[in-house]
Order: sequence, then C-alpha cells, then structure tokens
Amino acid sequence: MHSYHVSPSPLPRIHLAVAMFALGAAWLLHLTLAKVSFQTWWIETPSVFGFYMLLLEAWDRWLWCMLPQRNFLCIPRLDGIYRGILKSSFDQFQKEYEVTITIHQDGRSIRARLETGQSHSDSSFALLDVYRTGERALTYLYRNEPNPDAPDTMHIHYGVCSLQFSGSLPETLSGHYWSGRDRNNHGLIEVRRV
Repeated sequence: MHSYHVSPSPLPRIHLAVAMFALGAAWLLHLTLAKVSFQTWWIETPSVFGFYMLLLEAWDRWLWCMLPQRNFLCIPRLDGIYRGILKSSFDQFQKEYEVTITIHQDGRSIRARLETGQSHSDSSFALLDVYRTGERALTYLYRNEPNPDAPDTMHIHYGVCSLQFSGSLPETLSGHYWSGRDRNNHGLIEVRRV
C-alpha cells in the first residue's frame, strides 16, 4: 500500500488529537504508577512519544473508520470490492468489459487494484478530493500488466484513473481512465460495492 493525500488535509487535526491523547495517557500512567509506588530500574514507563506512536498505529488500523462522523475528517471509507463495467475507446466503446476494483485502505495508506479478463492494474499514488458540493473523487496513477493469455496488442503501460462518488461510505464509483504512451486509450468505468 502507498500513502494518499486528502484534499483538504485532515492530518494536522489528526496529529494534534493523537498528541493530546498521548500526553493525557502518559500523564495518567505517571499518576497511577506514583500512587501505587511502582518503581523499578528495569522497566521504563512509556513516554508521550511512546503513547503517540501506539495511538497513531491504532488510528491507522482501526480508529479512522470507527468514528461515528467521518465527515469532519474528510476521509471517505472506500475499502472494499466493487464490480461493474468498463468501456474503452480501443473498440469505440462498443463492448462492455467486466471489471473488479479492490480497494485496501487504512488511516494513511490506500491501494487500488483493477482487474479485467485481460489485464490487471495496481495504483502507485492516490489523491482523495473532497469538493464543497459534497462530491468526492479518488484519482490514482496505475501500472497495468496484461494477463499471460491477453492479445499480443496488449503490453505493460501506465495511466490515470479518476472515480467520482458521494458520501463517506459510497456504494458506487464512476469515472474515467486514460492510458499513456502508445496505448493512448481512454474509457469509462462504473462499479458498485459488493
């Protein structure tokens, strides 16, 4: 998985909240240990930084998607499997190809994998845009590799995919993709969460 950027960025608020909780946790541990007169030379109590790292890891794994209202952080939850169709300019949008998009996401990283009957692509960078209108978009760079049984005209290529959606836990993603260099194809993608 790779990191992603959210626009507008909630990271300053996240780090501030984690630091505040870490400071409070370290202070409570200090008070508790002082009250029970626990003193040893061979056990070091966690510092604020130790709690900060533990809480940041907990944020990345679980807390980011457990908050009752995700909108104030502007981080939509996209992780899941989506299935639908893809149309390509390669055949003048005549055929519909079955497509599956699998998104793995945590608090600070994401990975999108798109699979068709002929190839698969993996994201290498992603941007989550949150617009004032409520619309949102996942835009990512990808590397596409053809399956071994794909036609000879297919080869490894790079491109960009942009998928629009609404809400914090979207059911559908729809958008476009563009491939680069000698492929020079573009297409439409429409998928629904399964």
